[in-house]
Amino acid sequence: MDTSGQAGLMRGLRRVAATSVDDRRRYAAAGRKLVAERFSVTRMADELAAEYTALHTG
Repeated sequence: MDTSGQAGLMRGLRRVAATSVDDRRRYAAAGRKLVAERFSVTRMADELAAEYTALHTG
């Protein structure tokens, strides 16, 4: 979905509004799962520690 301009954002919002409630629930559940996997505090801390270690040894 292109949200860089008003027209693209409106098209996207209309598309979301036309989506069934069941599909929106599935999309929301998948989004929550993805965020929890990619952006957990533990994962982010581990990645930051790896960056600091690489800077220190590099």
